[in-house]
Amino acid sequence: MNFIKISRLLSNLTKKDSIWTERIEQQNVLKILKKAFIIVPVLRVSNDEKSFKSSTDTSKFATRAVLSQKH
Repeated sequence: MNFIKISRLLSNLTKKDSIWTERIEQQNVLKILKKAFIIVPVLRVSNDEKSFKSSTDTSKFATRAVLSQKH
């Protein structure tokens, strides 16, 4: 599932000059994401025999780090 593509409509609301309006499309995207986090295995127990990948991203306001592993 491509979370970025699905959540783009909600992400656009966080832009600097964005005006908040709650529309049906945004409510539907939120419902889809809620369901995906419940159904799709988002979190799994890691396998120490496989390699890990770390990704980082930073801006003036925040730093993000992700540790992932292919299963």
